Amino acid sequence: MISVRAATVADVPAITGIYNEAILTTDATFDNEPKSVASQEKWFAAHDARHPILVAERDGKVVGWASLSPWSDR
Repeated sequence: MISVRAATVADVPAITGIYNEAILTTDATFDNEPKSVASQEKWFAAHDARHPILVAERDGKVVGWASLSPWSDR
């Protein structure tokens, strides 16, 4: 069974691993260089209740994530 919950900063390494795998093996992102956990912690800190990050867990392991981000700061 998969459960969905709000992400915590402790989830950032798992989120980073999933995202880096997508960077290296898919066309799902325009990023072409893997991200560091430190850079993704800054990304995480920029989110708030209006722009949440969610994770999907199976058997206590993060297996997916989703986030909302502002389109533009303009």
